[in-house]
Amino acid sequence: MIRAVNNTILARPRPDLHALLCKFASSGEEIDSAIFGKVRIDSTVSYDVTSKPNNFALAEVLSIGRGPAWMDPRYRPKLEPGSIIGFDLAAVSHAHPFEGETLYMMPLDAAVCRFDVGARLPCPIGGWMMTEEDPASLRRFQLRDRKSALILPDSVMKAGIKTNDRTWSRVTIAVEKVIGVGTGGYAIADKALDRVIGWKEKSDPVRDAMGRVVRTDRWREPVFEKERTLLIPEPEAVGMVAVFMPVMSIDLYAYGVRHRFSPWDRVRELVRWGPADAREVIAKPRESAA
Repeated sequence: MIRAVNNTILARPRPDLHALLCKFASSGEEIDSAIFGKVRIDSTVSYDVTSKPNNFALAEVLSIGRGPAWMDPRYRPKLEPGSIIGFDLAAVSHAHPFEGETLYMMPLDAAVCRFDVGARLPCPIGGWMMTEEDPASLRRFQLRDRKSALILPDSVMKAGIKTNDRTWSRVTIAVEKVIGVGTGGYAIADKALDRVIGWKEKSDPVRDAMGRVVRTDRWREPVFEKERTLLIPEPEAVGMVAVFMPVMSIDLYAYGVRHRFSPWDRVRELVRWGPADAREVIAKPRESAA
């Protein structure tokens, strides 16, 4: 017997369920080809534990601890043995064998969503929100400065878009529809900006009109210390458009559409479109960090 204690979720990875969500997922099976006969397809669902963030995965909860000393019991994730959870593979503390299978050990707040029986999509838990691509909002969202107007195209890079058309801008945002929020809980958040603990190298290719890379700009960005913070998402946000920072988001590609799970404190504006394509800012999220 094995069970989790304190700040631990013990879970069994479920790539088989993940494949059901992904339109072009493959587990390495053989298919019939008109030209080449039977062809084996490589697996497109990989569950290798990695330190690189933004690798969504599914797992079945086998055991869950009572929570760490710092966690308010009211915000313990609503999970139990048998629950199917979504998480980032980078949040797995340790993968180890037990009785012929590989199990994942992760902290309680690593779970970002729960799959309920019969539901097509998961529901976010804790301090997380779930959004989906919204091309219409991207077309209507405008950013202006004194010199020019930037109107976004139908689609943007997964990493987000620059907040203006100045070439030196490194801040990116996403504009997506909120389809679910958690009931409140703990998530990783940046500490105050003066708590820099290191620097990371970044690069950005610059292309000419033909799309060819003419040079690569390189720079360094500060790495801030992070801590677990209590976040209380606003239920009224569901159905609205969120303008948020996707730097800590986790992507889920389900049924051919990209969805994102993001900590609530990344949201900067909530928008409901008014008449004549005007941008009406309904609310800025309240400060919810404890």
